[in-house]
Amino acid sequence: INAEYGESQTFQHYFKQINLSYAVRRMIGYHVFSCFLVSLLIYTTCYYGDKLVVINSQTGSRLVSAVTDNLVHGTVAVVSWILGRYNHHLTKEVAGLQGNLTRGYRSGSATHTLIILESICCGVVACLIDLDHFVAAWSFEIEDALAAPVRGMLHNSAIVILLAVYHYYTPYLSLVILTVAFSTHQLRDAVRRGLMFLPLGHTPPIPYFVYLTAMSLITIIFPRYIPSSQRTVQRDSLLLKEL
Repeated sequence: INAEYGESQTFQHYFKQINLSYAVRRMIGYHVFSCFLVSLLIYTTCYYGDKLVVINSQTGSRLVSAVTDNLVHGTVAVVSWILGRYNHHLTKEVAGLQGNLTRGYRSGSATHTLIILESICCGVVACLIDLDHFVAAWSFEIEDALAAPVRGMLHNSAIVILLAVYHYYTPYLSLVILTVAFSTHQLRDAVRRGLMFLPLGHTPPIPYFVYLTAMSLITIIFPRYIPSSQRTVQRDSLLLKEL
């Protein structure tokens, strides 16, 4: 009887390993495909957004060009947030860790609504960063803001580093939203003017492919740093044990 019991346990352990191995392979395969698809979508959004700004700058007024540029900043941030959030959830779902879409929020339509609200907040912050042009120009006139002799303080890329460090010690969803909004905005501006690290100075303008690659990495990586609820962590641990 003991021998039969031991053999049964061995078979159960063997099949658990097979299931776990299959889940890992399935997750890796889907993750590679989803990362490629996410990169393609974010590349498309950035490229055609910049094309629209160029067209408006050639055919319209400076005001129209500035408004279009600002709206593209917001659109890129919104798309990055939505793509990153859904991609992360679907990768977990394919691996068998089917859970709450927002890692601790309510399920169903309310969950999707929350993701949309998060993305809108991210886009609004990305747009509001350009208000520092008016502060730098010490004027409320749009022409003065566009011709400001210096860049505003909100374009200081050291802010992103400070947000990341602060999030490391005190993780909050709002910090992730701010980090994505600031990083996407500043990287897009860096194609023309480089990154500003006060008080050290500026970098040269970054190549366009570096900008696109960085945007893709931000979109793929940031969801992993969104804090999970304790209940979500316990649920995922139990699912892994069952595998």
